[in-house]
Formats: sequence, C-alpha cells, structure tokens
Amino acid sequence: MRSLIAILLVCASLNGTAWAQQAQPAAARVSWENFQDITNAAYTFASALDHQDWTKMRTVFADKVDVDTTGANNGTGKATITAETFIWRVKVTETGFDGTQLLMGNPQVEVNGDRARLVVGFYGEHVAAVVSGDNFYTIGGYQTFELHRTNGRWLIDGFRLSPMWTKGNRDIMTIGVRRGLERLTQRGDPPPAEIAAAMKW
Repeated sequence: MRSLIAILLVCASLNGTAWAQQAQPAAARVSWENFQDITNAAYTFASALDHQDWTKMRTVFADKVDVDTTGANNGTGKATITAETFIWRVKVTETGFDGTQLLMGNPQVEVNGDRARLVVGFYGEHVAAVVSGDNFYTIGGYQTFELHRTNGRWLIDGFRLSPMWTKGNRDIMTIGVRRGLERLTQRGDPPPAEIAAAMKW
C-alpha cells in the first residue's frame, strides 16, 4: 500500500513539473558576451554624452535610427533619422549645459537572432548657470535601445525615451538648447539649419 502511494505521489509530481514547464516556458538565455556587448553600446552612448565625445558616440549607432522622444515633449517626436542627425540633436542640447550626468541601471536584455532590445532605468542630471531659479533639471525613467548585429557588432538602430518623473527647473533645457546653438556657432561648428530649427524644449 505504501509503495502504491509513493508511486502515485511521484507520478503526480512529474505531471505537475511537466505542466509547469509547458505553462511557463523558460526565458531564452542571453549569453554573457551578448549581454556585455549590448549593454556596453548603451553605456558608451552615455559616457560619450557626458564627455561630449561625438565621434565616439557615432561608433555605437547604425546609419539609421528609429527615435521616439515624444515622452519628453521636446518637439522632436517620433521619426526615422540618420545617426548624424540624432547625434547633432544630442550635441546641440548637451553643449549648452555646464555639466551633465547620465546614469543607467537595471539592464534588461532580450536577444532574438541578430536583433536585441535593451531597457535601462536612467537618471539624467542637467546643470546650467542661471540668474534665478534652480540651476538643475533632473529626468528619471527608462530608455529603450533596439540593436542589430552587423559584422559581429551590436549597433543601436532604435531609441525610445520614456520619462517617469522630473525635478528642478525645466527652463534649464530651453537654456541648454539656446546656449548650445550659440556655443557651437562661436566655435565654428554650427549645426545644420534644419537641426537648429527643430531643436526646442
């Protein structure tokens, strides 16, 4: 009798395990190499932004990028643009600040063949000298990067900005754009006219 009960319990356990495996398939594993290369592309973007190294930033982007910044309400919206146009937009804004810090964390990576998606939480600090009000504007939320593997390298071809909260003086962003345009022009490196016309916060 005890043997029969033991057999029934084992069968029930095996059936339950099989059901759980069928109902809840394990997520596809991401190799450590892919994880490193994919997250490093985003971290290189963040580092290049803070150091204003636009040449370095270009190395992690594909030729075309699907950009969605509608959540930031900064006037650029959603579009497919060249990597050069995307970097010019970043360059104009960031050049106008006295300091920035873009931090990323909690990376979530999905890989499907030669396509990948990376979602990171971000904390973006922007500082500029002002006559009145706070001299900073902070944005927090999530950034989503879409990547494609080309010749063994993961390149960013999609970027979505999803702010969840802000703190400080939003006028800092407008000041950053205006000063960025002025500083780049003074340095003899003015942005293309269409870039300058589209930039606003």
